[in-house]
Order: sequence, then C-alpha cells, then structure tokens
Amino acid sequence: MKFPFRYPDIVTTFRIKIAVSFSWLACIVNALPYTGVIATVVGPIYFTFRVLSVVTIVYFHISVYIETRRHEKQIQAEQVSPEALAKFLKEKRALKTTTIIIGVFLLCYLPFVVIGTVRGDLLKKSLVSVTLSLLQPLLLSSSLINSLCNPLVYCFRNKELRKVFIELLND
Repeated sequence: MKFPFRYPDIVTTFRIKIAVSFSWLACIVNALPYTGVIATVVGPIYFTFRVLSVVTIVYFHISVYIETRRHEKQIQAEQVSPEALAKFLKEKRALKTTTIIIGVFLLCYLPFVVIGTVRGDLLKKSLVSVTLSLLQPLLLSSSLINSLCNPLVYCFRNKELRKVFIELLND
C-alpha cells in the first residue's frame, strides 16, 4: 500500500525466502524455553523476543493505517477513476479485517505473554504461584484459541468464504 508502483521490486522471491526463513527461526526461538534445558539462559532473550514481536506487529499495522488514511484524503481531494476507488475500498476492507485479526491476536495472546513473563518474578510468593499455576492452562488455551478465531473472522468478513463455509455445513 505504501509503495504500489515499486511493489514488484520490493517484494522479490529472494526476500520472501528470507522472510519465511526468519519466521521459522522465530518459531524455533519461541519454542526454546519450553525445552526446559536452557530456559533459564533464554528467559531474558525470550521476553525481549515476545515484546519485540508484539511491538513490531502493532507498529507495522499502525503504519499501514496511517498510509490508508493518507490515501483516503487524497481520494477525497482529487477526482480518481472508479477502478482506483474500487481498489482502495478493497484495500481498506482488508485493513479492517487485519485490524480485527490483530485485535483478536492481542486479546488472546497478551494475557499468556504477560503472566508467563512475570511468573518467574512472582514464584516466590506461594499463593500467587498456586494461582498462576492454575491459570497457566487457561492462558495457554487462550493463546491457542487465536488459531480458531482467525478462520472465523475471515469467514465473517469475506462473503465468498462464508458461502463456501455454509455449503460445507449443509453437506
């Protein structure tokens, strides 16, 4: 959205491969504390990784939102072709869907991240430790529920997916 004319030059096959490799590396780093062997060493790195991941997602989403608002103001100020307007409206709808997805992600994932992060500091107090131990499965489930929510959001926001989903339910 930010550089529509330079998009083919910016998004190359090589850069996509790098992004996918980085995503796999991020998933591996995310799983390291659960191995137990190096959890004490990786703890601060893991916390930093969690915070940076969430901040990065929010930052890029805000930058896309700002760019969308700028495009919207340009369209209102100028006469644009119906094709350009239709493309913008489609992109704006995609932005709204992405906003919902990120909101659901934060709602599902942040409690798990926050409690998982402060849990080590609070383990010294026995009542808090017991409470957190009881909440841990619920918070983990909350973060995993995000995987269920994404298809539902897309289903409600996309008419074609909704039709296919209803057809599948009727069969």
